[in-house]
Order: sequence, then C-alpha cells, then structure tokens
Amino acid sequence: MFKSVITGTGAYIPEAIRLNESFINSTFYEESGLRVPNTPQTIIEKFKKITGIAERRYIPDELNASDMATEAGREALEQSGIDPETL
Repeated sequence: MFKSVITGTGAYIPEAIRLNESFINSTFYEESGLRVPNTPQTIIEKFKKITGIAERRYIPDELNASDMATEAGREALEQSGIDPETL
C-alpha cells in the first residue's frame, strides 16, 4: 500500500485588489437581462452579507492560470525542502 505525505503547500495571491465599493457605479442585471431594481449599494451590501466577500483579486493581463499554478508549485516545493532538480 502506498502512502502520501503533504510536505509543502503553495499559493499565488494576485496583488491587484478591487473592493466591493469599486462596483458602486455599476449596473446589475438579472439572468433574464432585466436590470436589478435595487441600488448598487444595496446589492453590494447583500452580496457581502450572503457570501462574506469584500474584495476580489485580479491577475495582470499577461498572466494566466498556468502561471499562477507554476508560482504556487514553486512555493510548495520550496516549503517542502525538495530540490526540483533531483526529481
């Protein structure tokens, strides 16, 4: 029987932050395409109350998901003490 051990973890957290308040001048629409009748402030407050989300992070345009995974993997290897050159 094989056994797995997690020896390191990694993450990539983008630096660009947009707070919920940055959407205050946005118009929100329902799936049907109709405008949501509530004010943006009301929608933002309800969203935060329901989800707990107060901000979003965005990656630069020149990066993609595999770039984020590469950085997270590199961090996990460093944390584990494993030299990727020996793999």
